[in-house]
This record gives sequence, structure tokens and C-alpha cells, in this order.
Amino acid sequence: MLCLWKNIYVSVIILKTASVILIQNTRIYLLPFLTSVSLLLWMVTWLFNAAQLISTGNITQPTAGSQMKVVELTDEQQYMLFAQVFIFFWVYEIIQAVFNYTLIVAVCTWYFTSNQDVRGTFSMSTGFCWAIFYNFGSLTFGAFILAIIWIIRIVFEFIDQ
Repeated sequence: MLCLWKNIYVSVIILKTASVILIQNTRIYLLPFLTSVSLLLWMVTWLFNAAQLISTGNITQPTAGSQMKVVELTDEQQYMLFAQVFIFFWVYEIIQAVFNYTLIVAVCTWYFTSNQDVRGTFSMSTGFCWAIFYNFGSLTFGAFILAIIWIIRIVFEFIDQ
């Protein structure tokens, strides 16, 4: 029973600290917006490139008089499309990782530089620079692993159907 009350106390302290961070650093509200805009730009770019790749296939009409068309892709085009799907998930996860790391660095620098007398520094630009210059390899490797997991899940979904 004592362990339960200790966990509740720690949860209350964490929520109090999180609310103080949100109140003192209103710039934190920009981060989800910037993440969403970056991901939307990536999706639009990817869709444009995927449409260009698919448009290189041969278009055939399976039955006469029908409006349905079939796009036949060669083996090389299918491999390119598969690679493009993998790259979509990889870059998507890289963008997510960079912005999550930026948030983590901003909150940690604020927490460890503030005390009763001094308000901490909350620097999202520092987090972004650290993500790009110091930890980009680790972030891309983690995103690569997540992209592989996404592809495995998609393959299993196709097998299931």
C-alpha cells in the first residue's frame, strides 16, 4: 500500500512540473504545429513523387468499353515503388525523432538550469541543433529500425488478407 501512495505522489510531482513548464514556456506550443507542417510537407512531396513513379507504368484497359484502367509496372518499377514506401516511413520517423528530441532537450535544459531564484533557459533551437549536429546518426538509425517494423507490419497485413 505504501508503494501505491509513493507512485501517486511521484505522479503528482511530475504533473506539477509539466504544468509549470507549459505555463512558463509558451513556445512549447509551436512544436506540435511545426512537426505537423513538416510531416505534411513530406507527405505531399512523397505523394507527388509516387504519382510520378506510378505514371511511368504501362496503362492498359482490361475489358473493352470499360472505364477501368490497369497500370502495369515492370519489376524495376515495383522495386522502386517498394523502396519509396520504405523511404516514406524512414523519413517520417526521422522527422518525428528530430522534433521529439528537440522537445526533450528543451525541457531538460529548462529543468536543470532553473531553481527558486532563476528561471531556466528553454531553448528549442539548442535542441534542434543538437539533434542535427550531434545525434542525427542515432536518430536516423532508430528511425530505420522503426521503418523496418512498419514494413514488416504492412507485409503481415497483406498476408493476413
